[in-house]
Amino acid sequence: MENTKMSIRSGRKIIQNIKWFIFSLTLGLFLGGGLIAVNAWTNPTVAPPGGNIAAPVNVSGITQLKSGRLNMDGSVLLSPTTALLVPVGNVGIGDNSPDVGTGGQLRLDVNGNIGATKYCDAAGNNCKAITEMKGVTGAYFRTCNGNCTVSCNAGDLRTGCTMRPTGNAHNNSLDYSIPSGTNSCTCTLYGSSGTCYANCLDI
Repeated sequence: MENTKMSIRSGRKIIQNIKWFIFSLTLGLFLGGGLIAVNAWTNPTVAPPGGNIAAPVNVSGITQLKSGRLNMDGSVLLSPTTALLVPVGNVGIGDNSPDVGTGGQLRLDVNGNIGATKYCDAAGNNCKAITEMKGVTGAYFRTCNGNCTVSCNAGDLRTGCTMRPTGNAHNNSLDYSIPSGTNSCTCTLYGSSGTCYANCLDI
């Protein structure tokens, strides 16, 4: 009988110890978590709403700003001098569907006026201000007879050189026409008889 009472008291003591252990563990975790939260807190350096992180670019209808460079493809790193890169696809400005003409797909289609300080070729060369461009008004040709040199008008573009021997008596080994200078053509004709042509473009 005495042994039974001792066993009951011992069991109660074990249960009480387990309860105290669980309580102490819970209290320690609670206090430790609170200390961590307090230590992790940093007071804001500016008053609200200042100091907020920048909003991501999204599909909303509000005006959005982005200080970094933007790559519409994402597979190429932009150079420091490039703010916007569209390496694939077409771009329409004021136009929802860039057109396809007889020359192919327009990579840039602008519905409206455009302006630039200078206009260049595809390689970034031969740049001219609008005041230096007279506008393309048409193609024409200049001629001379026999072995001679013929030139386009000053400032115009030579697009090609051709020749036509008299009576079409063409000799491949002796007849030729070659570009000369920036806007001229020089011809050598079999028998020195025929016409030399400079194909020109009024710009």
